[in-house]
Amino acid sequence: MITQLGEDPFGDKIADEFAACGIGCDYVKRTREANTSLAFVALKEDGNREFSFYRKPGADMLMGAEDIQESWFSDIFGLHFCSVSLGDFPMKEAHRQAVRFASEAGALVSFDPNLRFALWEDVTALKKVVQEFAPMAHVLKVSDEELEFITGSGDIKEALPKLLTGNTRLVIYTKGSDGAECYTRKASAFAPGEKVKAPLLAESPVNLECRVKQTIRLGTHDMYLAEVAAVHADEAYLDKKGRFSLDAANPIAYSHGGYYQLGKKLGTFGYSIKK
Repeated sequence: MITQLGEDPFGDKIADEFAACGIGCDYVKRTREANTSLAFVALKEDGNREFSFYRKPGADMLMGAEDIQESWFSDIFGLHFCSVSLGDFPMKEAHRQAVRFASEAGALVSFDPNLRFALWEDVTALKKVVQEFAPMAHVLKVSDEELEFITGSGDIKEALPKLLTGNTRLVIYTKGSDGAECYTRKASAFAPGEKVKAPLLAESPVNLECRVKQTIRLGTHDMYLAEVAAVHADEAYLDKKGRFSLDAANPIAYSHGGYYQLGKKLGTFGYSIKK
């Protein structure tokens, strides 16, 4: 986690919660120049959320490019960011610096605009900054509610040329209860489910269909508890006993900008303590 909190009780609370959840706080800076930003979330009768933000300014907004250290990215796998702190204040340049260091280190960079119009006095500026930073990401996630605002088109096929630019290699297009679609410059993945209304990735050797059994509203987000309704496995990857064969799937691993082929099976779960 890279951010800046105020030297106040709210900042202490957030830092404590991070630590309790095993989230590293080594790159969380503290300041007395502003208080910790706050977001209040209300659930309306129709189930939609309403946000109120208190950050004029907030501590995170004052984190600048000079606060971002290149050494933080020496062993990084990926960097994810959104547009919430890309306004005309120091944190915007901190983002730019972090993206640059991550890219130079061979890390995967992903961007979810996660548009919050209430934070912007000028939505034109929001659109401009999203269009500026989106091409810096290798993976871009955009929702059906955001697509037309960002690209000028509500049709994902028409919008793709504006999304697959710069460093962007993969676009994940989410459609709420209608599932999601994935696009690269040469391929796309979407297939209807059999048991539930969910998309399957045709190129994936295994797909799981899940049915939501319980939704727990947590204010800033929802947590879903689901059951597996169906399992799809490409028969080309099954052995003679009908078990899925990882050897046949020829799995790969990603590390520091490179993809590596995995070797032979070394053992089974609990191998080192088995008697």
